[in-house]
Amino acid sequence: MIFLLLPLLVFSQECVLRDINYSKLTKPKNDPYLLSYPLYTFNFNICGPVDDDGNVAIAIAEDVTYSLGKYSTQEPFTDNNGNGFKYTGGSRSRSGDLWSSSIYIKCDNTVTKDIIQVSTADFDKASVSFEIRGPSACIVEETKKSLSPVAIIFIIIAVIVCVILIIFGSWCLVNFILGKRGVAVLPLYSIFHKQQDKFSSEKANLI
Repeated sequence: MIFLLLPLLVFSQECVLRDINYSKLTKPKNDPYLLSYPLYTFNFNICGPVDDDGNVAIAIAEDVTYSLGKYSTQEPFTDNNGNGFKYTGGSRSRSGDLWSSSIYIKCDNTVTKDIIQVSTADFDKASVSFEIRGPSACIVEETKKSLSPVAIIFIIIAVIVCVILIIFGSWCLVNFILGKRGVAVLPLYSIFHKQQDKFSSEKANLI
């Protein structure tokens, strides 16, 4: 039972940074965030790919698509500009470096609609930064992790106790059906009883 719970605990942390769950900002693969930029059109997502190749961000220029990072390389970070996720392993740039992208998430209740924009684009260093700023980020920031470590431990212990009770109850029920009564239905009774009978038999033979 414990091993069945572990995958749930792992996957629940995929889009969590500093105890904040940003998964509500993840968009469908076929409907990512879209930005127009001089010479490029950017498609990007947060905690999710934008295509079947596992890219979390791409740049399109003259019908050529460049990868700006892979979703599998997702790494949460915090710096002077705020919280965000970084992705690496993109296409090779003219400088020979692999493209990378960073996505900043900023709470801003002073605007009525989320502002999606390019923060920086350094073509020499093959890096681009996007920013999601608005009320949606504030709503997400209020959503903490649903389960604390104490709650997780409590659930695991409760599951173990339930399994033990089910096994014990099943054993007692089977023995009750077989006609055993009282302490005879207990799991260890037959073992001790057999040992006691063996000891009594050996003692009788000696006499």
